[in-house]
Amino acid sequence: MEEALVELLRESVEVMELVPAGQINWRRHPQGKPLPGIVLHLINAAPRYMLSAVGDVRDVRVQATCLGADYSRAKAVARAVSARLSGYQYGPFYQIRIVGERDVEQAGVPVPGEPAAVMLDIVFIFKG
Repeated sequence: MEEALVELLRESVEVMELVPAGQINWRRHPQGKPLPGIVLHLINAAPRYMLSAVGDVRDVRVQATCLGADYSRAKAVARAVSARLSGYQYGPFYQIRIVGERDVEQAGVPVPGEPAAVMLDIVFIFKG
């Protein structure tokens, strides 16, 4: 699922215009790599139970942290990610939905040198 989600984002022209392919990662943004970037975090992946057994279908929740050198760049990345994923239904993905969005700053005040972040909560059904 992890590789498929990264590949889905890399297939988007809008995302790739803002974020180089090597800047979409799971768990952390590589130290020393420039911004912008997208950091994906698996929040939950639970099997979907059928009448007779556990199927190969999972309900998944992922957080995408869209990073930018400033708020406008982070927001642009988040908008591109949302445009790519929201409502997507193809291949192993079914019903991708953006269910939340948060702007992240310390006490609402930008810190010089710190990246700005916009977090997206994404839920979907994944078969595979």
